[in-house]
Amino acid sequence: MDGLGGDWANPHWKARFTRGAPATLVAAFTASLISTEPLHRAVKDVPLDFRHSLYMAAATAHQPAAVPPSAGPAPGRTR
Repeated sequence: MDGLGGDWANPHWKARFTRGAPATLVAAFTASLISTEPLHRAVKDVPLDFRHSLYMAAATAHQPAAVPPSAGPAPGRTR
């Protein structure tokens, strides 16, 4: 199978982790590879050689969930 990532005999890139790499890092990396969530990034952050492969979409206003302001640490808790 050939595609943007190359094929098994001649891949375009590889990722290797040492034995000491945290399992959570390897899991997060793997999850990011199989995610269908679009990657949002500014065109200026994409190398020129790859800009022809971009899918451009109109920006949407993404509002993070409102977090009430904190009046300080909860009683009985210390840092």
